[in-house]
Parts: sequence; C-alpha cells; structure tokens
Amino acid sequence: GVRTAELEQALLLLPFDAVRGLLTRLLPLLEAEAPIELMARCVLYLLRVHHKAIVANRSLLEVLQPLAAALHGRVARERATLGYNLAALGFVKRAVERAGSGSFFDRAAAPTPSVAELRRRTAAREKAGAGGTRKKRAAKVAE
Repeated sequence: GVRTAELEQALLLLPFDAVRGLLTRLLPLLEAEAPIELMARCVLYLLRVHHKAIVANRSLLEVLQPLAAALHGRVARERATLGYNLAALGFVKRAVERAGSGSFFDRAAAPTPSVAELRRRTAAREKAGAGGTRKKRAAKVAE
C-alpha cells in the first residue's frame, strides 16, 4: 500500500487545476474495481486541503456530487462484502471446531516436528520400503 505521509506529500504538491482533473478522473475508477481505500484517502485529503477553493468554485461542485455518491455506494458495497466474508469465516470456524476435538486455532498453532524428527521418519519409511522391495524381488527370482 501507499504510506499516508507519502500520499499526502504527493497530493499537496498538486496545483488546484490538477486537483480538478484528478477528481474528474477518479469517478470512472470508483465504478470500476480499483482500490477503494486509496481513492477515498485521496479524495478526502484533497477536500481537506483545498476546501476554500472548492467552495469558491461552483463548477467543481458538479464533479463532487456524483463523486460523493459513487464513493458512498462503493464503500457500502465493500462494507457488505467484508461483513459477508467475516460471517463466512465464523461459520467455517464453528464447523471445524464442532468436527474436531480441539479449537480451530489450537490445531493451527500445534507444534510441528523438528527437522531431525522429519529426517528420522523419512529414513525409517525409506528403509521399510526398500526392504519390502528386496523381498518382492527375491520372491520373483525364486519362482
């Protein structure tokens, strides 16, 4: 993401004419699936910095009204999506906890075997597999 200090510094350097152009170009982006948090931060900071010039310029209000409506609608959609996803995660968590004996997070935080233990298990598995292969070869030769 973009750091707030860097974003504010870049937006502060923009002249007012460029601010008007940026605000008009943000409207189609709000209707697309662009990152809403970054765009909302841009709009709010520009409004805060250039408030007096925006109020004095009536033509910019024609740009801001649809921008405000689009921003509000997009934030509402993102909030609904986030709520839906949180509810789904809660449902999955409860289902996993019901199915298992421990907590959902207990199993995720369970200690993993050490590298030495994993090597020992692999060696034992390979040794058992190799022995079985030798016995099968010997049985085929005996036939």
